[in-house]
Amino acid sequence: MKSQSSGYSVLLLLFAFTSLFTLSSTSPQGSYHVHPAHVRQETPVSTTQYPTPAQAQVSLNPVSPCLNGDCATDTPLPDTLPCYAANGTTFDEQSGSTNYTLICDIDFPDQNIYPFVLAGSFDDCLAQCEKYNAENNSASRCAGFVFAPERVNDSDDCYLKSSLNDPLPATIHLIGATVATPISTCTSEKPKSRPSRRSEQASTSSTLVVQEFRVLGSSTNKPTTQYVSHVPATPEKLASSVLVPGINTDLITEYSIAGDTGVWYGNELLSSPSLADMKVVPHMSRDGGKGGTINGTHIFVFCDTASYQINTTSNTSLMVGFVSSSVAADDGMKALYGQPLDLVDHLGEWQDDVGRMRGFAPMTAGEESFNIALSGNGYRYAVWPESSLIPLNGSHALLYPSLVYDVVDMDTQAAVFHDLGNSILLVSVDPTYGPVATRVVKQLYQQNQTTFGTLGGVRSWGSTGTGGNDGSVYLFGQTDHGVLVARTTPDDFADLSTYTYWNGSSWSSPMTSPSSNATMIDFAVEDLDVMYVPALRSFVMIYLNTLADNTFYYRYLPLDLNVNQTGNYVENIVTSQWSEEHILAKVPAPVEGYIYAGGMHAGYFGDDDITNGGWKMLITWTEHTGENAASPDSGYAHKSAYIEFGTGG
Repeated sequence: MKSQSSGYSVLLLLFAFTSLFTLSSTSPQGSYHVHPAHVRQETPVSTTQYPTPAQAQVSLNPVSPCLNGDCATDTPLPDTLPCYAANGTTFDEQSGSTNYTLICDIDFPDQNIYPFVLAGSFDDCLAQCEKYNAENNSASRCAGFVFAPERVNDSDDCYLKSSLNDPLPATIHLIGATVATPISTCTSEKPKSRPSRRSEQASTSSTLVVQEFRVLGSSTNKPTTQYVSHVPATPEKLASSVLVPGINTDLITEYSIAGDTGVWYGNELLSSPSLADMKVVPHMSRDGGKGGTINGTHIFVFCDTASYQINTTSNTSLMVGFVSSSVAADDGMKALYGQPLDLVDHLGEWQDDVGRMRGFAPMTAGEESFNIALSGNGYRYAVWPESSLIPLNGSHALLYPSLVYDVVDMDTQAAVFHDLGNSILLVSVDPTYGPVATRVVKQLYQQNQTTFGTLGGVRSWGSTGTGGNDGSVYLFGQTDHGVLVARTTPDDFADLSTYTYWNGSSWSSPMTSPSSNATMIDFAVEDLDVMYVPALRSFVMIYLNTLADNTFYYRYLPLDLNVNQTGNYVENIVTSQWSEEHILAKVPAPVEGYIYAGGMHAGYFGDDDITNGGWKMLITWTEHTGENAASPDSGYAHKSAYIEFGTGG
């Protein structure tokens, strides 16, 4: 992702910024929220400008607009197909020569081939895309189009797209389609029964297929009713000369970590902490949410998180805190029983007894002081974890969160995200205080560099075996045309000079250019997980693409690689050929927008998990509920689903 965010992840666009340390009743409802992964440097959110119509006037046959849901087009689709159902529907252009995927109310800003095209209907716009591709070589293609039916009388209603990066909810009603390459989905043959033991390996002539997919539902938040009673550190107040709008990376690199941010566990690590009851049990609303397993504890790390006090008597709410990241742990292993997840916030997350949080990713004193002074005016620094946990050893994992400078117009709520590189969090679980992150590097990759690790990574284990301290850490770098790969060692991950990069034939020291073609996969993704699958002795990747089609996809390396989990076996991800694309799971379209922050939660099913020799997998994602963030639906839903693989001949 270039924090395409790179590709997505979700960093919500903040609701009208409120000072982090000021109580506010402001609700995010109605504000624009964007997944962190949709962050691209200096890219305005939802500000695609459609030009004023030229003098030309046309009188073509218009299509009926699909207002609030009903997409009526001349394509072979039902006349009253709702937009939420239309997204992801495939159809053939009349000639049958091209396969398209329908999209509704989604735009791809700043990627127009022309300022606009004159068209009088959805079909006319489609024909313009077909015509452009027929007249141009493969180096210049129409990748899709959007049609604005409400502008049909003004003619500037058709926009051909040269690429399909950074899909965002449209600011006006749009219907459109993307050019799709037919893909092979799960085999229609009945899959062979899966091996019941880890020792049973897949046949070398097998294909990997999905045997079962079941949506479990929305996760519930269960904040602890107690917190660690401690005297919070006093925030540092910087000189007014540095507390001014504008990017100042010194605020990231030149200040120590603020003592009142990050999960509290105390330098003294009290064996018997002083606990106190919360005056209220806060209501949580948080965006994103990916996770992993650390020493048997299943944790989920979120991006922007607000906490509310809810007065059930007066049916009012008060936002008491807002942080750019939070963490929760699984409670009860409900997914093992086919139920939605229960997530609990631990003792160390709370700043006080009214529900203000400390945040998961520690902030520097420079970032914190700036946010306290200016976030209420629409300016702030954010630390956004966007990937699944990257295992480091048996007790720790890594995250490479995005560093972002965020500017919001307080009148229109339009936002501009400036990508400032990334950081490194060393994550562990304290038995008393819960999941803890140490910010071991304040800024690793800088602005305008590929932020390796923000998209995630995969661990190779050495001779000491799984959970050991040898081997390598492989990290993914997102670009507009594919995924680059870097690697480092478990001892040197904090030292950027030790990182090497895949150049297409070997690992080399010079950092690969964002335009490099030495990619692991040569297409853009929003979210990505790659795992070694012992039952296959090979690798599988799952991902969300950039089309906002509410679909998880997967690919796998040849099942006859006979890879053993030692040495440089992970290098197969760049030296071997990935399979064609398959559908892992098509998720029901959300009430608003599309799913994002999709990922695999490694190890959830124990020995039955696909990463441990079994065939089961837990996937999670986030979607917008269309409700107020202070409502029971929290504005955002963190959802999960159960997947079971098998093999087919």
